[in-house]
Amino acid sequence: MMHTSHGNVPSQEVIERTTTTTTIVDIPPEIILMIMKELMCYGDSCSAVCLGLTCRSFYLVLKTLFLGPISLSYGVYPRKRHPSIVEDEPPVNIIRLDTLLRDLFPPEYRLSGYLTKDNSAYFLRRDVYGETFGLNELRLRERYEDFDLMTFNFSGVRYRLLHNPYNMGNAWYEETYKKLRATAFPGWSPAVREFWNHRVEKTHAYKKMQDEDKVDF
Repeated sequence: MMHTSHGNVPSQEVIERTTTTTTIVDIPPEIILMIMKELMCYGDSCSAVCLGLTCRSFYLVLKTLFLGPISLSYGVYPRKRHPSIVEDEPPVNIIRLDTLLRDLFPPEYRLSGYLTKDNSAYFLRRDVYGETFGLNELRLRERYEDFDLMTFNFSGVRYRLLHNPYNMGNAWYEETYKKLRATAFPGWSPAVREFWNHRVEKTHAYKKMQDEDKVDF
């Protein structure tokens, strides 16, 4: 209490301080974009993607950097190949997006072994591909190997000469056999045709087709 010169005792002034709570989602998108770019500059696309999965607004920022599908193979140092890669298991002692997301997927899915030449992995249905690596997953890997083998760049154009196996199952073989049987390829340049002739006999599908007597070459 303080007495004024008039001897009056004023009421004690109560100051109410209002506090506001700020969360990560309140950070301006421009700052989030800078953070993502900085992470990627140091080879950490994995953390950039995880940040982008925080909320919808961050995901929209993320997709300005990744216009296409986001690979589960992104790791802390994706530009370096880890020396401890095992045949059918993800590498150890390295943080990868697929392993970080493992616990977020429903129990009917499991993480695959590596299926593509860039060590990409996928989440597979257990009722289709089993609990561990087996014949069905091996066939899936072979389909992706064929797809990668028959994809090449020429004069700035990417040619994918076989269908992408994603979500096709065994129907991929039927479509691929049709392509392997073809003798005319409208619109193909001599360079593309030469590439086809050089690579086709190296595919798993070609060998499988011969074993099934689908085509008499």
